[in-house]
Amino acid sequence: MRLIQNGFANNFGLVGKNLRRYLATTALTATSIAALASPAFADNWTDHVADEGSISIDTTQPNTTNITQHTDFTKVHGDGDINAGWTVNVAQPSSSSKYVLYDVENDPTMIMG
Repeated sequence: MRLIQNGFANNFGLVGKNLRRYLATTALTATSIAALASPAFADNWTDHVADEGSISIDTTQPNTTNITQHTDFTKVHGDGDINAGWTVNVAQPSSSSKYVLYDVENDPTMIMG
């Protein structure tokens, strides 16, 4: 910390409390930019919630989301994106079953894999 105060900080008038505030702000900004720049790999259909009908979601297999539809008609809300390298399987009770997804994101649905 002393090295920073003697070099960079003195050039910009940052000492003591102002230096700590500057470093904390810079770290938060860098973390926020990194989070925005990287794709979101958090859901891959694991956030689907049935408004009508019934489903169960299994993510025990690596890079795979298995959804089992328990009713002939199911209406769900969630993110419709599928990330690269990810598989989404929907097992339905019959060939006439319907799985209606209302994508809740404010961007186009993307299938990247």
